[in-house]
Amino acid sequence: QPTIDVDEETHSHTVDYDDEFLNRYIDRLESDLEFWKDKYEVLQLEYYDQVRDSIKRLDAKFERIMCSIDEFKDIGLIFF
Repeated sequence: QPTIDVDEETHSHTVDYDDEFLNRYIDRLESDLEFWKDKYEVLQLEYYDQVRDSIKRLDAKFERIMCSIDEFKDIGLIFF
């Protein structure tokens, strides 16, 4: 009988330890997941900002080109 009690106690401690380990592991995974979700959102915003800025620069260049074409048309250097 005493051996059974010790084995049950050992088993109980092992199960408790396993549960604690799993809970910590799950907490760590959830924390890591949250970290990477936040990083993804930051990168997504940075990408959006860079694309928006690039589009603005392209629009400005296009506008300058169109103004130059209009000026050349006005002085008769370009015929369309």
